[in-house]
Amino acid sequence: MTKRSALPDTFTINSDQEKVRRILTELLDNANKFTQHGSITLACSQPDAHTVKMTVSDTGIGIAEADRQQIFAQFSKIDDFTEGVGLGLPLSKRTAKLLGGDLILDPHYRNGSSFIFTLRI
Repeated sequence: MTKRSALPDTFTINSDQEKVRRILTELLDNANKFTQHGSITLACSQPDAHTVKMTVSDTGIGIAEADRQQIFAQFSKIDDFTEGVGLGLPLSKRTAKLLGGDLILDPHYRNGSSFIFTLRI
């Protein structure tokens, strides 16, 4: 896994540490599950004075265009062969919104999957 940050080491986010950790863990676990070969990257940036952006990207199998609308729906799974019940991404998105942020699938990324988790700071 590669980590990239445009933020200083002293950068602080005032949020619920456990909930932020759960969201990032879900995204990294999914990236690991669907990336047999290639790489996983966690990148952090601050696009404006009030937002921090954490992006988990992988070079795995990706998500078909037809499946992109349903990945945040509860109990939705893209295939029946992988572990899980289809709650990880929907709960992560809901938690991100409760924290004042959001979780989206980057619609422009084509080398696998890329999820963008934003938080208001």
